[in-house]
Amino acid sequence: MGRNAPPQPRQATQDDLLEHGDVLLRYALARTGDRATAEDLVQDTLVTAITKIADFEGRSSLRTWLVGILRHKILDHFRWRERHHADQPAAAGDDDPWFTDLGVWRSDPNHGLDVLDPEHGAERSELRAILQLCIDHLPKSLHRVFVLRELEELEPDEVCSTAGISQGSLAVFIYRARQSLRDCLQKQGVES
Repeated sequence: MGRNAPPQPRQATQDDLLEHGDVLLRYALARTGDRATAEDLVQDTLVTAITKIADFEGRSSLRTWLVGILRHKILDHFRWRERHHADQPAAAGDDDPWFTDLGVWRSDPNHGLDVLDPEHGAERSELRAILQLCIDHLPKSLHRVFVLRELEELEPDEVCSTAGISQGSLAVFIYRARQSLRDCLQKQGVES
């Protein structure tokens, strides 16, 4: 090895992978809206990453690689759910989008919020919490399409394929989701 040769990146270990579990869980929870599903997807992601750790070449950060795996797991989950929708039992207590049957928040509205600017951090955190609650309050079909298109930033063709809808329906779904979000934010006292 020459003097000026760049240092070789160290091989990632299982412990390195597990350090990113919290970040992956927040990512999955924001996209699925269901903690149990998010935890399952993160677990699947980590198992896949552990089995494929030798394939990690270090061309991106380890976190980016893991989020990429998780993103595909989430897409596969939505595709599977769409294909097997009729097989799924109706969940009890789904009438209330805010609380479970036990009166517990369906998702913590403050989970994963970072305060970037101390002067405006509280205001941003409150706005993010309200926005997340409004997104979570969307009907399931609108929520899925909105998350895939606006948060995941998938291409329209991918969203349509994943959600099983046409291009024309996609525009309608996004329009309705945005209208619902605007109404919800206004009811929460957020002005445009």
